[in-house]
Amino acid sequence: MPSSKSNPTLDPQTLIRLAVGGVLLIIGLVWFIQWWRYPPMVETENLKYIQLLRTAVSSESLDMLAKVKEAIQHRFDEGEMSKTERDHFDRIIRLAEARDWKTAHETCFRFEESQLSRRRANSTSGPK
Repeated sequence: MPSSKSNPTLDPQTLIRLAVGGVLLIIGLVWFIQWWRYPPMVETENLKYIQLLRTAVSSESLDMLAKVKEAIQHRFDEGEMSKTERDHFDRIIRLAEARDWKTAHETCFRFEESQLSRRRANSTSGPK
């Protein structure tokens, strides 16, 4: 007598839906991870601080680094820099303070590079 248990199999449409759903999930996760790791956009008036930080890191100067750190904190305290911007600067500064100059330099370079071709609001402090 044949067994009353049937072997459950998925029909082709269900398999296609599962495959497409899996691919979309992977694409979404990759996009989210890249977005989360991408450095924040820096406002026009704060771009020079990336260059100053990169110079301090390149020269491996803790004195210059301390001055940049102070200037960035001042900009933040005055409301001229967002918390997101300041936090990213601080991350690089902590790497440099720990004397991980290579990682600090690479991170600073990526930060600077990520600012290219970004659309910013018009500068509030135009030519004087």
